[in-house]
Amino acid sequence: MGVVPPRAGPEPEPRNPGELLLWGAAGAALGVAASALSERRRSGLMNGKVVLITGGSRGLGLQLAREFGFGGASVVICARGREGLDRAVAELSGRGVRAHGVVCDVTDPDAIEDLLDEAERHFGRLDVVVNSAGIMRVGPQETLSDDHFRQAMDVMFWGPFHLSRAAVDRLRPTRGTIVNITSIGAYLSVPHMLPYSTAKHAWAALSEGMAAETAGTGVRVTTVVPGLMRTGSHRGVVFTGDPEREYAWFALAAGLPW
Repeated sequence: MGVVPPRAGPEPEPRNPGELLLWGAAGAALGVAASALSERRRSGLMNGKVVLITGGSRGLGLQLAREFGFGGASVVICARGREGLDRAVAELSGRGVRAHGVVCDVTDPDAIEDLLDEAERHFGRLDVVVNSAGIMRVGPQETLSDDHFRQAMDVMFWGPFHLSRAAVDRLRPTRGTIVNITSIGAYLSVPHMLPYSTAKHAWAALSEGMAAETAGTGVRVTTVVPGLMRTGSHRGVVFTGDPEREYAWFALAAGLPW
């Protein structure tokens, strides 16, 4: 009796090399970030440091405040609403983080100096400024007005612009760092998120240019380009066009395991 050869299965669908590269880079970045945060907790490298985080009452901004706090830093978080801000400060304090909240609208240039003054006054110094505040509006471009684009630019370009420029001189004595949280949307414009992607692209260009110009001055500017994250951001998004349909795809993407 002859040997029956094993049945060949279906040929695997070829993968796009660019897609594999993207996933590999994302996985590497997540691994490096997790390792860095874990090491920071063990070493206490942030002990005695003061970190100011915009958009710190929820989502990624709040998670960053937790991580900096767990590493030993004192954190100042700002947001536009007092209720959410107080809730975030209470949560951070309950976890043992030294936290202070400041109501501030980053789109108001006059409020920026007051925010920096309050951060320095409360904790006595300033070491890191994290521009994390953002806004999302999702819908087809024909449903979006000029004001929607202006609002996105105010929050995610002009806000970081004014805060970063004002913070540079204050960070020189501590040889501090400005961290700009942009997005993969800055380099890969996402359909139905044009105001967001446009503002993030401008923000990334600002951040990278400032990094080059501040090199050697004692102040570092770091541009962070996250991919998709499960931060609950879909609950704060404004949807246009067919809101239920837009929410369905966005919430699904925001909740995927990767």
